[in-house]
Amino acid sequence: MSIAIQYSTDFSAAGFTGLSGYFDYFQSTYSSPGHASNMWFHNNPGSLNIGGTTYNDTYFGIKVIGEDLANTSTSSNVSFLVKAAEVTLENGAGTHYQSADMIYTAANGHDLAGEIGELIFGNGAYSSGSLASTLFTVTNLTPHIGNGYKDIDSDGAYDAVEIPTAVGVNKVHDLILNLMGGATGGAGGTSVLEGYLAAYGTTQTGVAGNYDEVFSSYGGNDTFTGNGGNDTFRFESGFGDDVITDFINSSGSVSERDLISFKTGIFGGLSAADILDPLNGYYSYSGGVSVISDGTNSITLTGALTTADINFFA
Repeated sequence: MSIAIQYSTDFSAAGFTGLSGYFDYFQSTYSSPGHASNMWFHNNPGSLNIGGTTYNDTYFGIKVIGEDLANTSTSSNVSFLVKAAEVTLENGAGTHYQSADMIYTAANGHDLAGEIGELIFGNGAYSSGSLASTLFTVTNLTPHIGNGYKDIDSDGAYDAVEIPTAVGVNKVHDLILNLMGGATGGAGGTSVLEGYLAAYGTTQTGVAGNYDEVFSSYGGNDTFTGNGGNDTFRFESGFGDDVITDFINSSGSVSERDLISFKTGIFGGLSAADILDPLNGYYSYSGGVSVISDGTNSITLTGALTTADINFFA
């Protein structure tokens, strides 16, 4: 390899001009034995030519040490073009990248490994109405969900979704796609979500205090806790085997009286009195526990019921 050094004929240093002056300056700046001194290439008088390729000093604020590339400039953003199968960003301790924002553009699939504090997709990453598949694809998600990371919501953090293994690998995708409305963002439904709730049931707990809240059964075996107030528990056909842990019947105070609300026609159009008539076989009360059942679905709660505890909705 040869090095061609371009210089100005009127260059002077240490009393010498031309080539002699340039070499004198070069020798005082660069010490060959042990490479103890720095070597500086100045933009004046020209450029550095190595192996037929010309390099101008466009790398201000960058220094290369061994195999590491460090950015010493804080005045502007820096772009690195890397042609490699894997890129590792880490701090000086060899742990993880943590000092600044990173803009990551990839045409192919790549892995984001390790602990991710926050992942934000910038403006323009997805526009309403475009195909959902053009945003991003999540794979191998199942092994990292379902390990009991909950907390909802005490709050020592986590609050992660736990999906039973039996649901299957692609159900997260199905849920997102359904909520988004297939290929059209914002025009979706909740049928997939409701299907999960129907299959696995819910545990619904109200806010403590005299808050009037409405709870809905989703077809699975649900458990409700109103936590005070005038709460309403709504049931449609196929509501499953549900439990109300703290139902307060009409004998309670004005501020704490709960209601069981059935979809009209759920018991063949029967009235509340007909449903609670033991002779019709829908209601039983024993040992302080009431059970309403149509033979397939049931509601179990403590305390006796009267017609004042039941209403209907269209």
